[in-house]
Amino acid sequence: MEKIEQFKKDALAFPEKAQRLIVHNNETLELANNLILVAKEMLNEIAGSYDPIIKHAQAEKKKYSDPLKEGMGTARLHVTSYLEDQAKIQREVEEKARKIEEERQKKENDELERAKKYQDQGMEEEADAIIEDIPLPARKPEAPLITKPTGLSLKRIVDTEKIN
Repeated sequence: MEKIEQFKKDALAFPEKAQRLIVHNNETLELANNLILVAKEMLNEIAGSYDPIIKHAQAEKKKYSDPLKEGMGTARLHVTSYLEDQAKIQREVEEKARKIEEERQKKENDELERAKKYQDQGMEEEADAIIEDIPLPARKPEAPLITKPTGLSLKRIVDTEKIN
C-alpha cells in the first residue's frame, strides 16, 4: 500500500521535475534521458494496473448497452413503420380530395359555360339559377394528425440501389 502511495506521489510530481530540469551538458542530458526512461516504466506499470480494469469495465458496459441499443433499433423500426403508414394514409386522403375537387371544378366550369350561353341569349334568370346550383368547394378532408413525440430522432436511410 505504501508503494502505491509513493508511486502516485511520484507520478503527480513528475511534471514539476521535468520543468526544473535544464539540459545544458552531457550530465544533464543523461539525467533528462533517465527521467524519460523512468516515465516510460511508470506508464507501463499504470497500463498493467489499469488496462485489465478498463477492459473488464468496457465488457460490462457492452453487456448492458448492447441490448439497449438493439431494443432502441427495434423500437425505431416500429416508429418509422407507423409514421410511414400514417404519411401514406395522409397522401391517399389528399389525393382523393384533389380528385374530388378537380371533378367539382370541371362541373363548375361546364355549368358556368352553360350559364354564359343562357346569358348570351338574354335568359338571365335561368343563368342565375344554374350559377346558384353550382356546389361550393368541399372542405379539405382531414387526414389523421401525426404528432412526433418529443425527443424522437430518426434517420431516413435511402436505398441508392433502388434509386439507380
